[in-house]
Amino acid sequence: MCVSAKVTAENLYEQLKEYNEAEKRYKQIFASEYQQLLNERVISPGYPSNRLVTLAGYFGGDQKLTIRKHDRYCVVRYHQHEFVELIYVYNGGLRHFVEDETIEMKQGDLCVISPYTFHFDGVFDDSIAFYIIVERTHFCSLLQHYTSTILGRFAESISNGADYPKYAAIKTGDDPKIRSIITNMMVEAINRQTYFEKVLDSEFSELAYRLMRDFNENSQISERRCYKYNTVDMITRYIYENFSSVTTSELSQKFNYSGEYLNKMVKRNTGHTICRLIIILRLNYAEQLLKNSELTCSEIANIIGYQSHEYFYRLFKRETGMTPTEFREHGEYAAF
Repeated sequence: MCVSAKVTAENLYEQLKEYNEAEKRYKQIFASEYQQLLNERVISPGYPSNRLVTLAGYFGGDQKLTIRKHDRYCVVRYHQHEFVELIYVYNGGLRHFVEDETIEMKQGDLCVISPYTFHFDGVFDDSIAFYIIVERTHFCSLLQHYTSTILGRFAESISNGADYPKYAAIKTGDDPKIRSIITNMMVEAINRQTYFEKVLDSEFSELAYRLMRDFNENSQISERRCYKYNTVDMITRYIYENFSSVTTSELSQKFNYSGEYLNKMVKRNTGHTICRLIIILRLNYAEQLLKNSELTCSEIANIIGYQSHEYFYRLFKRETGMTPTEFREHGEYAAF
């Protein structure tokens, strides 16, 4: 959001209710297709063509969390991410889809999404929603010891790395204190004054403690869970987490299968060969970096695993129909 004057808690709503240029463009493109997109869930869940969102571009260095406004009329396709995401309805309401579940959220509601859980949402009216992104280990270290609370047990399960709930839903009744904390976080994130990262961290800690103390009885966790991975899931996850450097030869050595058999397993599980899956993940990551960072195309090519900038340029244009520079200026996220 581009603003000329300093944003305050008092004028935040007035600033946010105005449509930014991206929202105006999204509304023109997607408003008439909203119901169809909901009916089709945009992309069916469960396939790696639905992007893995990483922390790249959201923050770096010692920063562990951030908060952003959810652009209205932006189609956020089914995706999963490596971090914990909290969705908060600041004004109005929205529908959140976690795999095949639909969560109706109204003003003041929070939904905490576990890592590696397929989900999507969209704001297709004048409602305003925020999403808070928290590095997984930071979220767990803050909450996991408070196992007498639902949110504490939720964090402990995620920390254990297997058999954890897909989400936690918290109804705050639009509690003014919770609203004030999240408002202050958004103001800090927009103004980005000195030490804003430290203030965000402090505000989030207060938010977490108040949710555990004051809204434990208003919290519930999903009955559906992320279970411990079988072999093919472990192989696929390894590719997801090491896509910038992984090779079929490396996978063969690590998992003791031939390259041909590995390809059969991965394709049966994902619909893609290993080579194709790596391209998808690399270009999904390149899209994130192009939209959320000021890195050059050469730097992005190196980060995602391509030594040759020219090869990355040709591959990106072949897959998206745009050059990296054109995508940075005009493109929308696409599912390859």
